[in-house]
Amino acid sequence: MEENICNWNFDTLKFKEMTNGNHMVHFGNGIMKKFDIFQTLNTTPTIANSFLNDVSDGYLPNPYHNSIHGADVCNAVSYFLAQPEFGGKFSQLEIACTVISALVHDIGHPGLNNAFLMATMSTKALLCKNISEII
Repeated sequence: MEENICNWNFDTLKFKEMTNGNHMVHFGNGIMKKFDIFQTLNTTPTIANSFLNDVSDGYLPNPYHNSIHGADVCNAVSYFLAQPEFGGKFSQLEIACTVISALVHDIGHPGLNNAFLMATMSTKALLCKNISEII
């Protein structure tokens, strides 16, 4: 199923099942191969696997902003980067940074919005004194 990465119809939920929950590592490796990110960042699959395991572990088990969502957003971003009329405008380093940013964009997201955190006087809201974006 890795060959379907960057396809608009890629099914991240099915991919999670097929990889026994190890979807972030398999997806991340597939996307990094597709865009030659190992070479661009002068790294190895072993180092990337360690990073991708940390990424997966950083996502919280909430209903939406979880590692499946991270892979899904990265797939959507990668779909556009794979289109020559869009992705062709970026350097390899910019593509690598964009892909990695999409993979990690919701690490640690509590699954709640700012209004809820402020209304419930959560620790995060108190630390930010209700004056800045919390998540």
